[in-house]
Amino acid sequence: MSLSIMRRFTFCAGHRLVGHEGKCQNLHGHNYVVEIYVTGHEQDSVGRILDFKLLKERCKGWLDENWDHTFILWDQDENGLAAIRSSEPHRIYELASNPTAENMALHLLNDVCPKILEGTGAAAFKVRLWESEETCAEVELDQLNRFATLTRQRSKPSFLGTVMERTAPEAPPRLPILKRQSLRGIRFPGRTWEPEIQMELTHIKT
Repeated sequence: MSLSIMRRFTFCAGHRLVGHEGKCQNLHGHNYVVEIYVTGHEQDSVGRILDFKLLKERCKGWLDENWDHTFILWDQDENGLAAIRSSEPHRIYELASNPTAENMALHLLNDVCPKILEGTGAAAFKVRLWESEETCAEVELDQLNRFATLTRQRSKPSFLGTVMERTAPEAPPRLPILKRQSLRGIRFPGRTWEPEIQMELTHIKT
């Protein structure tokens, strides 16, 4: 049996997607919602994998310092970087890849979470990043840490037990699973659940 916890955070940020075919090639922003899923080898004497307050301090602290009210731009986007730097004051976070929801989720799981959760005895295994109420990207480490599967989804799944179609590409160990979803029904602050949402078949403490 696997035991995990999740905490949801919000932040506002701007970006643009170099090479996008539509409006997203322009500088614009989103009210992001990110869900960080954490597991551990054992529970503490209180029965916790990780205290929710500590999870908030580590994750929300990093988001506030680095991404909230910041332009997240590809470090190769010279034109976009110059445009933001021409305005004072400004906040820029340079990403090593185009700041799609997928790449931002990958960055959080692979680069950020291991650092900010170091010493807690817990580790992040999945990140889901919502760009809007209907679209999100999800990246997840394979449970066996042997290979990754890459999937995209743009349909409305059933309430419980959705099975994603997965394929196993040739890949080195410990690569993440990456999914892109488009669906309604996620609960945002001040909003309510709709009948159809996706739930993972895992024990998540809320």
